[in-house]
Amino acid sequence: LETESRGDLDFQALLMGLIARESAWNPGALRVEPHIGDASYGLCQVLLGTARLFEPAVTPSDLFIPAVNIRIGAAFLRDKVRQYGVEDGVSAYNAGRPISGNRGYVADVLAYRDFYRQALVPGAVAPEFCGDEQLWGDGVPEPASNGWGGAAAIVAVALGSASVVESD
Repeated sequence: LETESRGDLDFQALLMGLIARESAWNPGALRVEPHIGDASYGLCQVLLGTARLFEPAVTPSDLFIPAVNIRIGAAFLRDKVRQYGVEDGVSAYNAGRPISGNRGYVADVLAYRDFYRQALVPGAVAPEFCGDEQLWGDGVPEPASNGWGGAAAIVAVALGSASVVESD
């Protein structure tokens, strides 16, 4: 993750947020996409067709290798963010182009991004979480007594297994 983020901690947090939303950090995740005749593979849920735009010789089994999947997913996400900006770039990562129909997906990725940014970027403010959902202003439930809830478990797994930050 650090390598593919090229030292940009905000992008690294965004990529981690995307992975959390796409696969819940499961490198073996597979989702068949019959409506487009493809499948989404691995941590970043990269479509084989998309992966071959970046690495023409890549195979489906290659996309279950975390380093390969993250390299391709990061390149695709970076391209979409450069083309459309962060929110529309995340939307385009998910749908091929920015669409209004996936606002929930975009909000999920950005909520995870904010959570990971707090762990990665000195001085960043942590959002409030209730279970796995970020609390957003008026009309949303009060914070649960367990604070960070399920999102903390995802961060612990991510930071431990992906070696995102070094221990003292």
